[in-house]
This record gives sequence, C-alpha cells and structure tokens, in this order.
Amino acid sequence: MSDITSLVELTRGAALVIDYGEGHAFSNSFRGIKDHKLVKDWPSIFHNIGTLDLTAYVNFKQLSAVAKQNKNAQVMGPMPQGQFLESMGIRVRLEALGQKEQNADKRQLL
Repeated sequence: MSDITSLVELTRGAALVIDYGEGHAFSNSFRGIKDHKLVKDWPSIFHNIGTLDLTAYVNFKQLSAVAKQNKNAQVMGPMPQGQFLESMGIRVRLEALGQKEQNADKRQLL
C-alpha cells in the first residue's frame, strides 16, 4: 500500500482498492476458490495451484493507516460496498434499468 500511495502521489492519480475484507486483522483468511466452492485446506490449495483462485480477506483499516502515512494522500474509507455503490448512483441505474424491463425482469433486478 505504501508503494501504491507513492505511485499515486507521483502521478497525481488515484487508487480504488476493492476486495473482500473488514476493518480488522484475520488470523488465517487464506483460501482458494475452485468451481465456485471454497477450498480451505492447504494441501488441496497447493496441489491445485493454477486451477483455482487464491484469495484472502483484506484488513482495510491497516491499508488505510499505511496510506495515511503519506502526508499528501487523501484517504477516504474504508467504506462498505453498499455505501460505495449508493454513492456512485446504483439506485439511479436500477431505476433506469427498471423502466426498460418487463415486470418479471424488474423483480430480478431487485
């Protein structure tokens, strides 16, 4: 995160970090996903490297704290996914899609 924050400062850019996680540390959140199913046991994960997705929960509070160490960084968040989507106008998009869809399709949007 420190490197990302420095790069953002250097390029006068921005970073949006999205992942699964919380605002705290996890003891062991490393796991794999294969065929839409959770793989928790390490031997299965390591024997299937390249055929499954590797993932871990992110400690967003720690990422935010590291980013804030750069005095020029403007850090917003972390925030829940729903709040982010609301702020980006997901309700307006839902209404626009709903106006174009038939009643059965409208129920699926909700």
